[in-house]
Amino acid sequence: MAFYHSIILSFNHSIIQSFYHSIIQSFNHSSNQAIKQSSNQA
Repeated sequence: MAFYHSIILSFNHSIIQSFYHSIIQSFNHSSNQAIKQSSNQA
């Protein structure tokens, strides 16, 4: 039972990590685009 529990924990951890990673990447991309646009307008 503990074996399955550790598998589920690591599986959830990898899903959460990839989820946060994609969110952070999209956030960085949008903020970089905003910085480029504001610097172009200046």
